[in-house]
Amino acid sequence: MALNQVGGFILAASLALIAHSGYSAVEHISFAKTTHAGASMPIDITAECLIGLLGSIFGVVLFAGDLREIKMDREMSTRSVDT
Repeated sequence: MALNQVGGFILAASLALIAHSGYSAVEHISFAKTTHAGASMPIDITAECLIGLLGSIFGVVLFAGDLREIKMDREMSTRSVDT
């Protein structure tokens, strides 16, 4: 399995975590409004969101692959000085 595929899987799982934490946050806020309870966000929702964020950053880096070198000499040889 290539790093590209692993990165895609990590990215998909992390986006699912972020979506779930967003849904849980909306449900918590709705519950807090109906019961007039404190509106502070539970630590498990916050932790799930942060883990999803870090995982998505890591997944994108793996999914993007290697960077290519920019060949400035080749590009500048086809252009004039005016451009």
